[in-house]
Amino acid sequence: VDLIGHSARQPQKQWHHTGIALDLSLGGMCIDLGSDGLPSNCPQIKGQIVQAFLDLHNDSTMNLSGVVVWHRKQTSAGVTSNLIGIRFDPLSPGNRQLMLDYCSGNSGEQNLLWSLWDTMVRIDDL
Repeated sequence: VDLIGHSARQPQKQWHHTGIALDLSLGGMCIDLGSDGLPSNCPQIKGQIVQAFLDLHNDSTMNLSGVVVWHRKQTSAGVTSNLIGIRFDPLSPGNRQLMLDYCSGNSGEQNLLWSLWDTMVRIDDL
């Protein structure tokens, strides 16, 4: 995820950062900004207005706007990452459908795996 953000009071002072989307829904997403910290010109990220450019790995990139509603540090395996939560502004009908298709795609893939399991493995063989 590529992010461009600014405060509501100072839109001319933009910051840029990249991260990894950990959780995605129609309402928003959690982004791991990594361990380098927050953008240097953005000491207070909560409340910042953001544009998020999300690569869906299916030749689609979504341009989403929203607000950072929370920030926390999380330590795992000795590495501390900065996580932020973004609440999206209302999605356009096109982006809403693209997000629905992307988020529900995993269900279809899981059903294919279960079908493959059912056809390849018989219960009485176990």
